[in-house]
Amino acid sequence: MAIGEETDRFVVTKQEEVDSSAGMKGTEYTVKTDDGKTYKCQIFEPSRLGKIVSFGTAAGADALCTDFTQGSPSQGKTNQANCNALLRAAHKCD
Repeated sequence: MAIGEETDRFVVTKQEEVDSSAGMKGTEYTVKTDDGKTYKCQIFEPSRLGKIVSFGTAAGADALCTDFTQGSPSQGKTNQANCNALLRAAHKCD
């Protein structure tokens, strides 16, 4: 949903842990779509410790995806599905 494609129209080509704040677990995915687009998506979710400390009330987070397709007019911008007021003000949305 974060890149606006059906699950059968893309593949995850890379997955790695990324730095995140205490109590959170961060993962970055590289995604390639059938039509040749490339996205980097980051998902931050409560770690096991974060869930314990918050007594299970820590909320999860949506994926935040950025277009990394070479030559794309949207390169470096966040996919509209994930855009918020702060990203819009910074002109970081597609």
